Amino acid sequence: MRRASISRRLLTVLMARPMIGALQIGGPFVGITGEGMRIGLLTAAVIFAAAGSAVAQIPTKNDGDPNVSCRVSSGVEAALNTTGPYLPGAVIAIRADPLRMWTETPVSGFPRVCKVTESDVPQGNWFWQIIERPANSTSQLGGTSGTTVSLLLDRPGVYKIRFVACAFGCQISVPNYGKLPIDQGSAEIVVQAMAAFPPDKHPVAPVYNPLDQTTKPFEPTTATSVPIHCAVDEDILSAAWYTVLPWSGAQDYQLLEGRVTGSVVSSSDSFLNHNSNDWDIAVVPHPWSRRLLGLAQFDMAVEWERLFLPEKMRPTEGDWISAIGYWTYDCDHFEKTEIHPPVLLATQRARAILLPEKAGAGSNAYVPGIVTDIWVNQKAGDITGDCATTGLFQQKDPSKPLVDSHGVPIIRCLPKSEGFSTNPINRIFSFNIYLPRSPQAVMAAAGKSAPPVPLYVEGCAPFTQGSLSVCEIAQAGDITYLKVTIDLTNYSEQTYENRITAAWAHAAPDNWGARRWNVQITSLDVSDDGDTWSDGDWRFWVNTNNGDSEWAKLFDCGGCVHGKETFEGRPWTTTDEPNSDRSLGPSIVLFPNQHIWVATRGFEAERLDDSIASLSLSIGQPDEDINNGHAVANDGTGKYTMYYQVLAGQEIGPAQLSQAAKNRYDAYLLNDNGLLGGTHGPLDGVFNAGFGRSRRDPFSEVKDNSEAKGSILLMSVHQLHEMIEHAKRKKKNVDGFFADIKRVLQRPDGSDSKAQACEFLTNLKLAIPKSLWRKRGLQPCVPDKTK
Repeated sequence: MRRASISRRLLTVLMARPMIGALQIGGPFVGITGEGMRIGLLTAAVIFAAAGSAVAQIPTKNDGDPNVSCRVSSGVEAALNTTGPYLPGAVIAIRADPLRMWTETPVSGFPRVCKVTESDVPQGNWFWQIIERPANSTSQLGGTSGTTVSLLLDRPGVYKIRFVACAFGCQISVPNYGKLPIDQGSAEIVVQAMAAFPPDKHPVAPVYNPLDQTTKPFEPTTATSVPIHCAVDEDILSAAWYTVLPWSGAQDYQLLEGRVTGSVVSSSDSFLNHNSNDWDIAVVPHPWSRRLLGLAQFDMAVEWERLFLPEKMRPTEGDWISAIGYWTYDCDHFEKTEIHPPVLLATQRARAILLPEKAGAGSNAYVPGIVTDIWVNQKAGDITGDCATTGLFQQKDPSKPLVDSHGVPIIRCLPKSEGFSTNPINRIFSFNIYLPRSPQAVMAAAGKSAPPVPLYVEGCAPFTQGSLSVCEIAQAGDITYLKVTIDLTNYSEQTYENRITAAWAHAAPDNWGARRWNVQITSLDVSDDGDTWSDGDWRFWVNTNNGDSEWAKLFDCGGCVHGKETFEGRPWTTTDEPNSDRSLGPSIVLFPNQHIWVATRGFEAERLDDSIASLSLSIGQPDEDINNGHAVANDGTGKYTMYYQVLAGQEIGPAQLSQAAKNRYDAYLLNDNGLLGGTHGPLDGVFNAGFGRSRRDPFSEVKDNSEAKGSILLMSVHQLHEMIEHAKRKKKNVDGFFADIKRVLQRPDGSDSKAQACEFLTNLKLAIPKSLWRKRGLQPCVPDKTK
């Protein structure tokens, strides 16, 4: 993600001279973080009820005037945890901790800054209740006066427990505001005690054990101290990125593996070194990839221009990825390292899979599995596209000269300086696909023996003949995974793509409770289109966890978004009908306790590329259709209310098991209730859930979410003049600066970057002498954003 900004170091130089107008500087890049991958064999589901809040009303129509003030708001939050095996005869514990009230109020004199006040919920101002349990169950909750209760699972089946905080009304004292009311918040936990273990649904990656030499390749690594060599004029007159280590060819690409905690489109990128905005993927590396982190990092960004990464290849939050590409640091992000750009992205999605009959389990059999979409592309955009002055450069060696004997800067842009016209991909790529724990391993963890279950694999040799991708089944302790190699040594195409599907063929007559769902986006009510001068130029996507085509582009147009958008009465929907022009992808198939994911991402492509407020909805499978759902996106510019429906899809029906599959299923039944005494090891899972909102700093600024506040487009005529004159005196690469502008101007009409360059010329013409304008062969142009 690039902020189209003038650097702080260059600002220091410019501030030494008189300046006309104000220059606002965007803050440093903040990666999207999240918890490490948490794998549990058994989980519960939580149905969220909105926490009560006292929130100032937001104008329904505020177009062109973003509301960036702190709003008075308050509520209650709790984290709910369960411990213990979900087996008949077991006792589990359910804990509400922490249990807090909160309020946000604007700081006097600083309306953009929120002050957060927190306090414990008063003792006893809550209650627990069982609202559903299996037939013939007599279980009761124990210890309901406290924040932790116990529950005996005396029968197989579903138990639903409700927790309500601030049940009798709460108040919180806030200086200068007095006592603010706190409405109640509630959540429901669903625990299903199984007579047969359902298959594990989440990937499990091996963890290095120093006593087990078979796992030696997975030894954890530590973060790297990365030397930073950025110039004061990076991103405008000099390189914006450098490789961490010297790079000489495809063999020097690095592999990053980890869990995705964010998948978004950048709201603002510089037209000097981008053909299109980056798609930004935040990744928490697995321990053996930590060496790629800088010392101050918890996560890493993987960035690829969106025009070179198709929607169907983009990950969804919670997926696992393997990314192979340039290991770089970004001068705008200080000490943060990135894989930027990649040349290979393997997105591994934990989704329901319909086994083909050749898998030997029968017909209409759904099981949990991993769908891996593999994308290789020689091109990544302007960062390595045409030797841009501000593109990706070779790791700077202080011992080497910066200019030649004539004072001309020495260009070390990649990959051109190493003799490549595009990013080379002719090599053998290797990465891993991580699978759910095998059903046999799940039973062994409970002290039970069971027959092995065959692993179904499709899309790689030797399981699929003729594939360039080769899969080898590997073992690390009781963890099974796939080692994948792709030999592109003699490959002649620009791109390569493939899908590998893998699942344990452990089928059940009831398909493990799988259900089909459809999400419909019926309308958007846009209260702020993010465009100051006209209707919104939106690039806007909706993301669902449908397992096949998870990113759908709803808008990609100029001046097309304003007010109420009803999509001509034809909603965007997940559907299994082919050739639908309003498709969000296929219907979503989920097992019990899994959630429906609906997210929105986008940006407004006017001259400053504003962000569009985003939504991330995790919706529990409802007992009844949701016909009038709505969510308000109001975290910056581009505000809207999204109206949606969640509808039950066509029934999946029972699986027709083969005799071998039926015999395996019977062998996995827990005829003695599964309890052998003592500890259950990994079966004692922990499930975290709750309600409220994520914690914030005691003082936090409400931002309008625009990435372009420090854009070169915002520089005044005087600032541009001073910048160029300073560069000429210091023998900076002014030629490269003008060459980059002319290169962008040669792009087809309708591209976002060309439109920005055309607008930039207005100020540039006034900032430089007429003779220099003529010498550079520049001609005014009219911005055109129709594509």
